[in-house]
Amino acid sequence: MISAFLGCKLNERQSILQFFGIFTSMEPIPIPSHIHYELLLQLLERQTWLAVSNQSPQQEQVHQLIITLRKALAQQRQLEESCHQANLPIDYRWSLNEVTTVPATERGDRGGDRGGDRPKL
Repeated sequence: MISAFLGCKLNERQSILQFFGIFTSMEPIPIPSHIHYELLLQLLERQTWLAVSNQSPQQEQVHQLIITLRKALAQQRQLEESCHQANLPIDYRWSLNEVTTVPATERGDRGGDRGGDRPKL
């Protein structure tokens, strides 16, 4: 039975998997570009942190916000790795209004923090 499944064309295998609820689509999964996290972190670390008083409740709130954003980026990277291992395409988004995007597979990387998640010009 498995050999028959593997002998099918890709779209036939996808239809079979979709029927059983195992496979939904090969559309790229939209994920925020890493630059969104980096910009927020830089703003908080370089400007907001300096603008609040030392040892104030606001400084602790800024500190907690920075920690939360770093955790969110780490969790996104775990999701990206999970998608990569499952051969699911990722589409790094710069905005909600983006018409065309560059999937990670076309860029030759998975985005990362090497500047690879910028759209091609």
